[in-house]
Amino acid sequence: MMIFYWTAYNDFSKERRIDFYEQFSVLNYIPQFVTRIANLRLISVRLRHFPTRTILFLVGLSATVSGCTTVPEVFTISSTSDAVVPAYGRKDYGHALAAIASIMSRDFNLPVVDVLVTVYPSKASYESGAIAEGLRQRERLQQRGIKVLSEEEYIQSWKTLAVSSPAIGGYRNVHLENSRISTYRWDAWVKLLAHELTHSAQSELVRGGPSSSDRWLREGFAEWVGFKVADKFGAENFAEARQRVLDRIANARSYQTFPSLNQLVTASDWTTWMRTLGGAGTYGQSFLAVAVLVEEKGIEAMVRYFSLFGKVNNREANFLTAFGETLRSFVERFDKRATSGAIDPPDKATKEILAPQTLGGK
Repeated sequence: MMIFYWTAYNDFSKERRIDFYEQFSVLNYIPQFVTRIANLRLISVRLRHFPTRTILFLVGLSATVSGCTTVPEVFTISSTSDAVVPAYGRKDYGHALAAIASIMSRDFNLPVVDVLVTVYPSKASYESGAIAEGLRQRERLQQRGIKVLSEEEYIQSWKTLAVSSPAIGGYRNVHLENSRISTYRWDAWVKLLAHELTHSAQSELVRGGPSSSDRWLREGFAEWVGFKVADKFGAENFAEARQRVLDRIANARSYQTFPSLNQLVTASDWTTWMRTLGGAGTYGQSFLAVAVLVEEKGIEAMVRYFSLFGKVNNREANFLTAFGETLRSFVERFDKRATSGAIDPPDKATKEILAPQTLGGK
C-alpha cells in the first residue's frame, strides 16, 4: 500500500494527497529522510522511476532505524463540566486536556467543540501530520471560494511551522510532538496545551474561516489563557508568572529594541521579530497587552473581538466594536508606557504597565 502511495502520488486527487500525508503521520517508523522523499512535488522527483527493490530497501531501512515504535495517540476533546484537574506533575494528556477544556468553557466562555488532539511520538510523524492538516485547511478555504496559496507553498509553510514549533492549534484540531514537549516542566507543559486549545477556540469562533485579527492579540490571548489555566492547575501562580514575564522583558530591554504592537500584526511580522528578539518582545509583550485589555474591558469583550471576524474581517472595526476604543488609541498608549522605561524596575512595571487607571491617563 505504501509503495502504491509513493509511486502514484503525482496522480492523486487532493483528497488522496491529504490521505497520503496522514498515512505517513500514522506510520511512526518512517524517519525524516523518508518523509522528505514523500514530498515529491517539492523536489520534483517521481518515485515511480525508482526500482521497486530500492523502494523496499528504503522502507525496510527506515523501519529498522526507527524501531517500529508506537503510533500517535488521538483524543477528542469537548467542554465538559465534570472534568477533574489531574494530580500535580502528572503528564496525562487525556485528563489534562479535558480539564483545560472545562476551565476554558466555564471561566472564559471559550468554545471547545470536538477538537481532535493528536500526540505524535516522533518528529517525522508530527511533520507529516502537520502537512496533512495544512492541505485540509487549504481545501476547506478553497471550498469557501477563498483564494489560497499553491499546494506546494502550503506544504512548505506547514512543514516549516512544524519544524519551528512542537505544537500547532487550528480549527477543531491540535497537533503535538511528544518527543519535544514531554521534556517540558509540568507548568510549561500545561500552559502549552492550553495555549494550543485557545487557538482552536479562536478558530471555532469564526467557524474555521479566515481572520485578520492582529497576531499579537491571538498569541497574547493564548498566552494569557495558558497562564490562567496553569494557575488553576496549581502549576504556577498567575501573578508570579506575570512578574516573571516582566522581569524577562526588563532584562531584554536593557540590550534590545522592542517592536511596537503595530509591528506584530501579521504572521510574517511575528516570525521576523521572533527570530530577532525571541519570546520577550513577542509573546511576553503581547501577553502584557492582552492582560491590560482583559483587566480594562473584561474577558467578554476579548471573546467578542475574535467572534466578530466571523461576520466582518476588519481588524480596526472589530477592535472598536469589541473594546469601545480605537486600535490606534490603545496601541499608542500601551507603546508609550512600554517604551518610557516603566518596565524597569519590574515592581514599577507592574503598577504602571498593567494598572488600567495608569494606562487610562488618570
